[in-house]
Amino acid sequence: AVHSEIAQNIAQELKAIFNPEVIEVIEKIPTANMEAYEYYLRGLEVHEMAEEENDVKQAGYLYQKAIDIDPNYAEPYLGLARCYADLHWRLDNHLEVMDTVISIINKAIELDPENSDAWSYKGWYTFYGLNNLEEAEMHYAKAMELNPNNADVYYNLARWVYPNADQPDLVKSIMYAKKAARLIKGERLGELYDGIGYIYLSVGMYDEAEEFYELAGDILPNWQSNSAQWWLNMIQGNYDLALAFAQKNVELYPDNNRSHLELARTYAHMEEYD
Repeated sequence: AVHSEIAQNIAQELKAIFNPEVIEVIEKIPTANMEAYEYYLRGLEVHEMAEEENDVKQAGYLYQKAIDIDPNYAEPYLGLARCYADLHWRLDNHLEVMDTVISIINKAIELDPENSDAWSYKGWYTFYGLNNLEEAEMHYAKAMELNPNNADVYYNLARWVYPNADQPDLVKSIMYAKKAARLIKGERLGELYDGIGYIYLSVGMYDEAEEFYELAGDILPNWQSNSAQWWLNMIQGNYDLALAFAQKNVELYPDNNRSHLELARTYAHMEEYD
């Protein structure tokens, strides 16, 4: 109710005129049951912070509790689908797992056909689970149609889908990355810039790659940002610069075995074999 009131007040201040479909979206309340809503939020928090399999199972239990209380509440079904995929993704019965995941998402869509996130998740699992880019693009297009400001859609297409397709489409990756960059803030923007850097690196545009890797490092200074710049300098033969980034990762992340591997590889290219 508060969300609806704020949205309508903003619309009035901007003198915006909404058609009935948009008003219906603004005023829609996903569930009237506060207990179901609380279980969903608790599941979401546990899921986002999950580090072990039991954490994912706990999140799934909380999502299921929300569904048991309000079976017509779409959002917990999306969380449950993600948990199921996380727990069973690498099992031998891969296609059976994906059938279950997609069927749970379809239930969410049946309950809330206007849910942009539901169509986005369906696109994700259709691509990564079933390796069907064409169908995934249809689902993502529907997600964009329903919510043109759904940053996750643009982020996933730019960062993961098009760069990892059987025939990578780096032009579309950059196009969607620019849209995502206008909508994303914080650490995820750093991850997005890292992805753009990788795209430019893949086509040999090293100056552009360096620019975005540096932006990523400014926003999200971590092992990945140092490793990206290490590799960029390695493939250009800038071994002294690469060495600095490798040494930095060994110093900051000594428990990551890849830190030591990258340092060793750098010394090997510098012919410092000892």
